[in-house]
Amino acid sequence: MAKRQRVLLSVIILLLLVSLGTFAAKLSEETKVEEIARGVKYIEKRWQTDTGWVDIYILEADLTQPGVRIDSLASSNGLANTQGMSTMAREAGAIAAVNADFFLMSSTGVPIGSQVKSGRLIKSPQPGNGGWTAFIVNNDFSAYFGRPVYLTSVTFPDDTRRPIIGINCEIDFTAGKIAVYDEYWGRFSPGRFHNMTKNAREYVEVIVDGNGTVVEVRENLGPAAIPQDGWVLVGSSDEVSFILEKVKVGDTLTVRSYSDPSLEDIFAVVEGQPFLVDKGQINYFSEGGIGGLNPRTGVGISEDGKTVWLV
Repeated sequence: MAKRQRVLLSVIILLLLVSLGTFAAKLSEETKVEEIARGVKYIEKRWQTDTGWVDIYILEADLTQPGVRIDSLASSNGLANTQGMSTMAREAGAIAAVNADFFLMSSTGVPIGSQVKSGRLIKSPQPGNGGWTAFIVNNDFSAYFGRPVYLTSVTFPDDTRRPIIGINCEIDFTAGKIAVYDEYWGRFSPGRFHNMTKNAREYVEVIVDGNGTVVEVRENLGPAAIPQDGWVLVGSSDEVSFILEKVKVGDTLTVRSYSDPSLEDIFAVVEGQPFLVDKGQINYFSEGGIGGLNPRTGVGISEDGKTVWLV
């Protein structure tokens, strides 16, 4: 049986869609091309410029070829527990992988942008960080760039709805907020004494099993194990009294996420910035703290959305 070919994007290290910096004059070029699987080429380019050598590594994926798929990757220990890209790729059975989104390196390690993995929203954008460009793969395995918008809410037993500020996000819970954490965050909930929650006046976690049933309500306690296929509703400060009034053990809670474009049509998403080229036209941008001569990772898409270059 032929091994299924998959090209997967990881979201653990640095950048998506960022530039090399100022352009240098190219004096010569060397190119090597290797087909590593049907529909997948590995390309090495070496440019000699007037400021030195530039090494460029490119993966070209033809999404029309049977078995060639692009998905996002996440640490098997949870988004809040970073993991090497090579380990993630090996565990997923990928033939190639590349770094993607910025991540919160000095704290939790979670990516900044949203992430969809195999059709499931496993992380919403960091609060206040909407508007980044997303690399999106549809269920028909065509790719495009967009700026998805997400709205997530929790419905309580009396049909009251409350907006959720984030799913598996790093959040400052000092003020009143409601968020959700599931097994993609890690094995345990943040708990009362996490750096995110330690300044909250009050804190509550509602533990919900895989059937949507509340199995425990925990006030001002440490981390709890996140049930398999379940999730934890977290509330802080002014939201705590509201949650305690609405929820008791045995109740059913429902979390719904809506997005534009629809999550029903999406297979994979990672985000990044800046957006370099749009419909063949260069977008000029300020460096915004990501300038200088450093290794950069980018992604490009053909006009028909069927060929992807990971660079």
